[in-house]
Amino acid sequence: MSASDQADVQVDQAVVQRALSQLSAISAYNDYDSTDLAILVIDSRQSSATRQRLATPETLKGLVHTVEVHLNTNRETSVLALRCIANACADNTPARDIITASGFSWAAQCLAVADFQLSVLTSKVLFNICSDHEPSQKKCFEERLHVPLINFLASKDAVRRPNGADEKESHAADITFAIDVLFMVAGMKASAGTQSDELLSDNDLVNLIFLPDLHSRYVDVETFASLSETVLAFLRDPKEQEHIIAKGHVGYLLDILRRQQFKASKLDPSDEEAAENLKVLLALSTSFVWILSDIAALPAFKTIYSLERVECEGLFIRFIQSDDARERRNDPNGLLLTANFQALGNLLWALPAEQFGHLVERDELALHRPAMAAILAAGNSKEDAMAVHSAAGLLIQLSRPSVRVREIIGGADSSLSVLERLIRHELPGVKQEGVKLLRALGKDCPTNQQKFAELAKEVMLASAESNNAAIVEEVPS
Repeated sequence: MSASDQADVQVDQAVVQRALSQLSAISAYNDYDSTDLAILVIDSRQSSATRQRLATPETLKGLVHTVEVHLNTNRETSVLALRCIANACADNTPARDIITASGFSWAAQCLAVADFQLSVLTSKVLFNICSDHEPSQKKCFEERLHVPLINFLASKDAVRRPNGADEKESHAADITFAIDVLFMVAGMKASAGTQSDELLSDNDLVNLIFLPDLHSRYVDVETFASLSETVLAFLRDPKEQEHIIAKGHVGYLLDILRRQQFKASKLDPSDEEAAENLKVLLALSTSFVWILSDIAALPAFKTIYSLERVECEGLFIRFIQSDDARERRNDPNGLLLTANFQALGNLLWALPAEQFGHLVERDELALHRPAMAAILAAGNSKEDAMAVHSAAGLLIQLSRPSVRVREIIGGADSSLSVLERLIRHELPGVKQEGVKLLRALGKDCPTNQQKFAELAKEVMLASAESNNAAIVEEVPS
């Protein structure tokens, strides 16, 4: 290295030292030189030593102060300070601990500004802090930083439709950091104390449950899954479930499941990466099925979603009745149909039986028909078994209102085949639903008792053999 090169390095380091010294001593009355900050941004990007020097409590405090003071007066200075914070916290746990201890009001302030690029940068800074650092994730949740993140991702600039492949890729990269941070922060909800467990506002709730659909067009499956899992993180809270019921947003949850199933239908399982993505989507869709089932079983559901409203809006019923081949192709493993069966079955379970006999009696409804068809059409996969079990559960509920209804269901051409499929199923849970349905259809109904007499004998013989086997096993040798 020449003498002149060494002199240049010495000068550069002198400038860096001056910038660091001024930053550490900053106060509310200082107007920090943005040129010095720009030097620190460049040097900290390439020098681990400078990153370490930025990571002291005094310097980080000065950087946070600079972000806040200049946010509305000299935004470029705030941007430079944010970049310094990001570099200081990259793979640096002590720096992350310091920032976490001071809180994240600066990030909330940045996200509240209607400036897309500033919000993108703030998200990147938060990603550097929160990635693999649970204390910062927890602190962000406690300070409700998920709310401005949700609102940013639902903003007009964030959901705009990019033009061309390059812009689409760039836009997806921009918002992915915010999606990832929101996913990490929302993951802390399950372990948060009650003081941090405040419900989302009505507007924030709507924004949250729209996020998967709003961004599904241009993010990859992994990022889309992060959005869906973020929604699930809030939906697992019974209070948020009741909130969704109260606001009438259950249909939006079905839309998320529908979007997940659509994405799954477009993947080629013979491709290794696509097969992994299918596993991710399958797990998510299964979670949504159970969440929707839980929601429909809540006492508040039957109050807000009366059967009259469900019929009027076509909720559950429309999809169950649909014979649209495209809709069925877009539900490749039947989980959307399963969700509708389960949710409607849970609603009917909570209602007086006399209220819904028409769901079988009226030919334009006749919901027993698609339920039977689903049982006979199902394959042998785990997801098929879920559909069969849920369809059987719905049939049991549909049989409750009257002998007349049970005669209609039992009189269907496929009724015996349906019962045989259920009762002879290899899974005990499905077999048990078949036995329950057989008993339900035979209740006070001589016509069905006669029609299914041989099957009833088969069930009794199987039960007796099972009991005898159990007794033999208990006898000591």
